[in-house]
Amino acid sequence: MIKIRLSHLAIITIVLVLAPAISSGSESEEADAKVQELRGLALEVYLSVEGNALVIGYIESEDLEYLSFLEQSDYLYEDGELYALTDCLVFSGEDCQRLELVVSTQWDEYYVTFYLPHEIKLDRVDLSENLEYRILEQDDSILVEVLGYDAKEPSVEIFYDYGQ
Repeated sequence: MIKIRLSHLAIITIVLVLAPAISSGSESEEADAKVQELRGLALEVYLSVEGNALVIGYIESEDLEYLSFLEQSDYLYEDGELYALTDCLVFSGEDCQRLELVVSTQWDEYYVTFYLPHEIKLDRVDLSENLEYRILEQDDSILVEVLGYDAKEPSVEIFYDYGQ
């Protein structure tokens, strides 16, 4: 009788130890499904001295509509890769130039790198909520890297002037 009770106790212990491991498998499957549903945007924006921008990046085809600058741009989209040439991102003001990228909808992950000509004098960078940036110098460019998570209608404004 004691042997039976010990074996029952052993089985119960094994079940209690293995139950979390078994259930974590389904939790990880749920997490994998959520990862697949994430909306992400990854772009590189190369600004020319003339004010044109070459935009290269990865985006899902159903999300192209959220890049409003594409309506007035020449672009090619193939297999998730975007190549666009546009002059719709640069605006001239009295004091300085402004490079502006506004993207509608909410993005779970947002990563945009702006490559600016080394001739410019960077004035400031304004960002919408849930975005942060850093500035780097690389070869003949000034890089402004912008990163964000859960960014609702993210907007980036880079104010600059040409150094003298």
